[in-house]
Amino acid sequence: GNDTISNISTKDIAMGGAGDDIIKIVSTDFTNVVGGAGIDTLVLDGNNMMLDLNAKKTTLNTIEKFDLGDGSNTMNVTFGDVLRMGTADLMLGNVAGSKQLVIDGANGTLNLTNPGGITGNWTDNGTVAGTNYHSYTMSGNSSVEILVENRVTVDFI
Repeated sequence: GNDTISNISTKDIAMGGAGDDIIKIVSTDFTNVVGGAGIDTLVLDGNNMMLDLNAKKTTLNTIEKFDLGDGSNTMNVTFGDVLRMGTADLMLGNVAGSKQLVIDGANGTLNLTNPGGITGNWTDNGTVAGTNYHSYTMSGNSSVEILVENRVTVDFI
């Protein structure tokens, strides 16, 4: 079913199953978080947290949506993170058929990084019609798209 798993912290393991699960973390030093089947959301349920998806690539899987919450939290995302974790046409975006991640939050910062080996830069494509989301893609590659709620600050690193 649609489960909510809360208070994931140091060395914890959270395993979502079938359905649209919500997993709330209070620290980023968990052992393993897996969303499972469905559209799953990871909520940063603390203050001043930093989640680096590339650093968590072996311990964080099958999460399609991220919620930075209201605690001035920060998240780093690379092109490879979207390829690894994104879902095709997760929601209405500017690039049909692209792998997408969705980033929500009352505030917080999303750092879009460009690790070595990837040609191109992140591009802000503006607000998606009829939504409160901005679309970001990698120039020269339309296979990924990140949809970011307007209340989240986006920095290019």
